[in-house]
Amino acid sequence: MIAIAILATVVAAIMALRLSVAVIRRFYLGIFASEMVIAPMAVGAVLTTMAAVGLWWTTAH
Repeated sequence: MIAIAILATVVAAIMALRLSVAVIRRFYLGIFASEMVIAPMAVGAVLTTMAAVGLWWTTAH
């Protein structure tokens, strides 16, 4: 059960990293949009949620 939580956290981190790289790439290409502000907040929210779920999962099981 702990392995599942760790795997979920790793997958979430990889997805967030890929999203961040995509945002940074667009930033350097000169495409300025509201997503510059929204994307990092979305990544933070997803990671926080995944961390909370992972913590709950490890303690509940």
